[in-house]
Order: sequence, then structure tokens, then C-alpha cells
Amino acid sequence: MPRFAVYIDNTETFRFVVEAADYDAAEAAAMDAFESDARADAYSHGHEPTVHDPEPLDALPAAA
Repeated sequence: MPRFAVYIDNTETFRFVVEAADYDAAEAAAMDAFESDARADAYSHGHEPTVHDPEPLDALPAAA
């Protein structure tokens, strides 16, 4: 499964490397990781997190 780097800004930038089948799944996996990260609680202060487009770290499978 390809790996993606996903950056989430919430008064601080967090970088998550996740394995996912596609961009949408990568974004969802990163948000799950962000929401369960204790560091994120310390920086939220009511700000809505900004999720940047996932960056593929591995080659993606060719579309059929």
C-alpha cells in the first residue's frame, strides 16, 4: 500500500506519514491520527485544522 505524507496545520504544523489506497483515504487516516494525538489537544484552542493535499511518498498504482 502506498505511503503519503499529510500536513495538518492547527496553530502548529503536524506531519503524518500514513499508508492508504488513495488520496482521500490518506487524508482520512491523517485526520484520525491527528485527532488521537495528544499534542494536537494542546494546540487546538478552537482553531479548525487545515489539511493540505497528501503527498505520495511511493509510486501509486496505475488507474485501470
